[in-house]
Amino acid sequence: MSQKSKRLSLVDKVAIIQELQIVNMSYREAGEKFGVAKKKFKKTGGVTIDSLTYEWFCRARAHNIPVSGVLIQEKAREIAAELLKETQHDRLADFKASYGWLTKFSIRHKIAYKIISGEAASVDQGTIDQWKVILKDFSST
Repeated sequence: MSQKSKRLSLVDKVAIIQELQIVNMSYREAGEKFGVAKKKFKKTGGVTIDSLTYEWFCRARAHNIPVSGVLIQEKAREIAAELLKETQHDRLADFKASYGWLTKFSIRHKIAYKIISGEAASVDQGTIDQWKVILKDFSST
């Protein structure tokens, strides 16, 4: 039979946060000390990197820019470096954007790496407008 989950008081939660930040204790050590599973702890640094990387990915795809896995990893590292400068959070310094992170990121956001094909995506609107004017002038003469 499984154990009943333990509910933490506000005092316990504050104590856990202090242990994690001040003593630089790992999630596993804090979980063992306070008698809760390490899954109870939320890792906020990764969530920020994840959401900012996904926003960047969506903007790139909206502009028909092909995005590879390596490019996503590089952008995630850049975002982590920028956040580290702003917040000085120790856990951001350890962020690697590994292949495992990329795989989980792709699964979380249902990203499929496909080739963007066709001429429609490669021509900008300014060129189209210029050709419409040229063709209109040509057909009227």
